[in-house]
Amino acid sequence: MARTRDEIEALVESHTKKSNKDSLMHSLCDSALKQALLKHTFEDSRSIPSDVAIVEDATSCVLPTGTREIITVRIVDSVTTASARLLLKPQTWWDKYIITPADNVKGWPKYGLRFGTNLIVDRPVEANITARFRISTVPVFTNGSTECPIRVLDIFVEYFVTAFVFLNIEDKENYLFWLGLAKAAFKDGMDADSRMPAMDVSIHPEDGIRRHPFFSTEIGTGFDGDFSGLGTATWF
Repeated sequence: MARTRDEIEALVESHTKKSNKDSLMHSLCDSALKQALLKHTFEDSRSIPSDVAIVEDATSCVLPTGTREIITVRIVDSVTTASARLLLKPQTWWDKYIITPADNVKGWPKYGLRFGTNLIVDRPVEANITARFRISTVPVFTNGSTECPIRVLDIFVEYFVTAFVFLNIEDKENYLFWLGLAKAAFKDGMDADSRMPAMDVSIHPEDGIRRHPFFSTEIGTGFDGDFSGLGTATWF
């Protein structure tokens, strides 16, 4: 069972000897999850929301609320339940081969493009077509009793928040020490996540292979950047 935000913050107060940083710690707990998801799509961030209807003759639909990353999309006939994988393509490929989806023959789409908060498909769709998404969202701690939404990262969140509380009080030595621990905890969490039963997130060979981003195992002095805080420095 993962630690709650209250339990994490109690440990941070014990590490830092600071009991007047509640607002900062609340924010940092959520920031830790956001930072982690920039490096790896953890299983607990994945979900399959309700199917999204695509209006007949339309060439796009709105993504499910909170979509951070589209993992896979299936096109589903809401009447017969027949389905097929939609292959997601980058903008450069799209601009070369699709150009204007409305000009193509109406039917079942084969290719898709994420454009902001919309999914664009390669042709006007037939009636009764829906899109079934597997997505990743950024979870948050709703309140103090909320368990860490990404279960394998509760220790990482503890160390990350501790590091940035020290940064807030300009204790750079302890900041670097705890940041190093956070990096190691992140790697352990990512390794644990890879052993969890996973959704089918395979991608068609045409689309290539999804790979984990590079993660440096060197800790301690491996910080690359200044001490200006979240959003402006590479935290590992």
